[in-house]
Amino acid sequence: MRLARIPFGLLALFATLGVLAANLAGSMAFELLDVDEPRFATASRQLLRSGDWLVPHFNGAERLDKPILVYWLQAACMALFSSSEFAARLPSALAVAAAVPATACIGRALGLRAPFAVIAGAAVGTSGAAQALAHGATADATLLGIVAWTCKLMVDVKLGRAGPVSRVLVWVLLALAFLTKGPPALVAPLALASGMFAAGWRPRLAGFSAGAVLAAAIVAAWAVPALIRTEGRFWTIGVMHHVVDRSLRPFEGHGGHAPWWYLFYVGAVPLAFLPWTPFLLALRRGLRLREQAVPGTARLLGAWFFVTLLVFSLATSKLAHYPLPAFPALAIAMAFALQAHPLADRWVGGTLLALGVLAGGVTIAAFPVLGLGIEVPALLTGAALLVGFAGASRLAWRGELGGAGLAMAFVAIAGFGGFAAFVAPPLLEHGAAHVVQMRKAEVFPPERRVATYALSMPSLVFYLDREVPALDPSAAVQWLLTSGQVLVTTRDKLAQLDPAIAALDEAQRAAVRALVASPRHVLRGFLPNKGKLVDLLVIGS
Repeated sequence: MRLARIPFGLLALFATLGVLAANLAGSMAFELLDVDEPRFATASRQLLRSGDWLVPHFNGAERLDKPILVYWLQAACMALFSSSEFAARLPSALAVAAAVPATACIGRALGLRAPFAVIAGAAVGTSGAAQALAHGATADATLLGIVAWTCKLMVDVKLGRAGPVSRVLVWVLLALAFLTKGPPALVAPLALASGMFAAGWRPRLAGFSAGAVLAAAIVAAWAVPALIRTEGRFWTIGVMHHVVDRSLRPFEGHGGHAPWWYLFYVGAVPLAFLPWTPFLLALRRGLRLREQAVPGTARLLGAWFFVTLLVFSLATSKLAHYPLPAFPALAIAMAFALQAHPLADRWVGGTLLALGVLAGGVTIAAFPVLGLGIEVPALLTGAALLVGFAGASRLAWRGELGGAGLAMAFVAIAGFGGFAAFVAPPLLEHGAAHVVQMRKAEVFPPERRVATYALSMPSLVFYLDREVPALDPSAAVQWLLTSGQVLVTTRDKLAQLDPAIAALDEAQRAAVRALVASPRHVLRGFLPNKGKLVDLLVIGS
C-alpha cells in the first residue's frame, strides 16, 4: 500500500481534519432538535449570562441530570461565537474529532501499520452514533473524546511508554470524564483497566492512591460547593435518580425487564457502527494477533469492548449510544482483521454494495416519502454515496481490504458532511423548531406570556429566550383565562382539557371553549421526539 510511505502523524492529521469538517458541516444550518439539545444549550446560555458557573438552570429550575463540564464548554464557546447552534454543538464536534487520533495512536501502539491505525480512528469518528452526537449539543460526544484519550494514556501505561506527566493526565482525564457524565463515564476506562490487569499489568499502590486522590480532588472542587448549594440534590437527583434508578428500571421508556432487552446491544451496536459494520465481517477469520500485535492486545480490546457492553446490557435503561466509549476497541479489532487478511472478501464487498444502495436510496427517497420535492443536493449526495460504497466494495472484492477501508473513510467523511450540510437542513425546515424560529415575532411577541400543556418542546424556551412553564390541565385552563397569555399544545391533547374546563363556572367555561375552538395560530411541523408531523395550537386571547 503506497500510503504506508506517508508518515503516520500526517495520515492521522488528515483523518482528524476530515472528520472535524464533517462534524462542523451543517452545525449552524438547522435548529436545535428537541428534546435534549435545547435543554443543554439553554442551561449553558443561562450559566454564561448569570455568571453562576456552579449550578446550571433550565426554564427557571435547576438542571441536575448531568455534571457541569459540558455546560462550561458550551458556555465558553457561546462567549466566543454567540449563543448559536454552532456554539452549542462545537464542543461535540471537537471531541469526536479528538477521538480519531487517540484511537489511531492506540492502534499504532498495539501493532497496527499506519494506514490501518488511521482506518480505526476514522471508523470511530465516522460511525453513525458518533456523527449523530457530533452534530448534537449534548454530553455524549464530549465523553467519547475524553475517554478515547484516557484510554490512549492507559495503554501507554500498560506498554511502559508513559512518563510521569502522562500518568498524571490519566487521572485528570478520568476526573473530567466524571464531570461530563458522572459514574457511567468510568465504565469504559474501568473495562480497559480490567483487560490491562488480565494482560499482566499491576498498578503501584502509591501511584494509584495518589492518582485517585488527585481525581477525587478535581471532582470535589466543583461537586462539594454544588452539593452545598443544592442541599444535596445533585446527589439525590443527578446520581441516585439519573444513574441508579436508570440502571434499575426503564427510564423515559428506554429499556425494560423483558429478556429480549438484554440483547438490545446485539442489534444496536451494528447499527450504531454503520457504515463500518460490513468490515466487521472480516473478524470471522480471526485476528491473528500473535503475528502482528503486542502481547495482551486481545485481552485489552476484548475487555474494553465486551465488559463495557456487558455493564450497559445489565442496566435496565438502554440507548444505542451508551457503549460508544468502547467503539475504539471495536474499530481497532476491525483494523487488525483487515490488516491480517489481504484476501478477496466477497462477504464484505457484497455487504458494502448493498449498504451503498440502501444509503443512497434512503437519502434520495426521504424527501418524496415526506411529501416534499426532491432537492438537487440530496440527489447528488445519494448518488455520491452509491458510487463511493461501490468503489469500496470493488476494492474488497479484489482483496484490497486496507484500500477499501481508506475509501470508506473518505466516503463516510464526505457522506456525513454532505448529509448534514445539504440534506438535513431542507428536511428540518419542516421541523417544529424551525417554524417557531421563523414566526416567533408574529406568533409569540414579547408582551405575551407563553406556557405549554402536554408538549415536550424545550426548543420553545431556547428560541423564545424566556421561561415557558409546563402546566397541568387545571393550571392550563386558568392560564387561558388571563389576558395576554397563550397556551401551546397539540391538537390531539385538547380533549384532555375537557374535565378541567367542565369544572369552571358557566361564563368561564364558555370563554375557554371559545378560545380552544379558535386558536390564534396553528403551526404545523415535525416534532423529533414524537417522530411525526404535529399541529401546534397557539391558544389564547
